[in-house]
Amino acid sequence: MDRKYELLILPGDNLLEMLENVCDEEGSLSAYVRHQLVEAQNLSVEDAWRKIVAGMPKENHQR
Repeated sequence: MDRKYELLILPGDNLLEMLENVCDEEGSLSAYVRHQLVEAQNLSVEDAWRKIVAGMPKENHQR
């Protein structure tokens, strides 16, 4: 059975600053979103969770 998952991750940093940096690096917000979408579509659910956990501050990791 195929399942679809949707996940929204918001950074703990200043969102406006993050968006400004993204636009500087990628050229535009839409270019960044397209790039991230392609990358996300190629990840398995397990790999997506690994990336999420790896990006979390260590004090948020639980065993």
